[in-house]
Amino acid sequence: MLSKEIEILKQWGYTSDAAKRIVKTKDFNKPVYRFLKEESFADDFCNGAVYISTLSKCRQHENQEQGDQLEGTMFSFGVGEEVSQGGNLSSKRSHLGAYSFIDCDGYTDGGNYEMLKHKNAFVLCTTKSYRPDIFNESFGPHCVRIDNPLVFTWELSEAIKREYKINVVKASEVKYGSRDVSGKSVSLLDMCFIKPSAPYSIQEEFRFFWDVIGEIEPRVFYSDKIPPIVKKITK
Repeated sequence: MLSKEIEILKQWGYTSDAAKRIVKTKDFNKPVYRFLKEESFADDFCNGAVYISTLSKCRQHENQEQGDQLEGTMFSFGVGEEVSQGGNLSSKRSHLGAYSFIDCDGYTDGGNYEMLKHKNAFVLCTTKSYRPDIFNESFGPHCVRIDNPLVFTWELSEAIKREYKINVVKASEVKYGSRDVSGKSVSLLDMCFIKPSAPYSIQEEFRFFWDVIGEIEPRVFYSDKIPPIVKKITK
């Protein structure tokens, strides 16, 4: 039974029926994997000390496979074209195929720009596929499996909320395609989950995302609720 997951979704504002529909979807809450350079990093993760990066840091990686200079960026809005507003996120949840919630006064994007970029946010990148042949060289040979991404998102959000006010949380697979969204209704939150097909689609990324108030840097957050739902995969 997925009663805990249903209760979490209800706390995030979903109706009971909507929560039940979400947990019944084919791709709901399958394990995801995090590859790491050092075994000590994997041990820390499994002990509840989770290092979370930022969009800004991801834009600075020299290794293209690890980072993308245009993370959270969209292009080519013409005069009069509309960008969806943050207050609309609740009604778009099912359409986006993700679980997200709002804990703030609003999350607003602007329109009529040639380029828009999300300033910064906490980001944790994982993959839906256990593929050491793809990830070992660039990301590291040590791997942690997150068995319950929904509960993981909830517990880590609780840890983050102890120090920051959270605007938006989202956990979802990354979609691969163009960042040119001319003529489309799309938000900067959506764009933080879109990357070019080359060279990234092979990574099958699943991303955890926290937009918070205040200046941020990559850092560790700790939760003693994390260890039961993660496991180090030994070679």
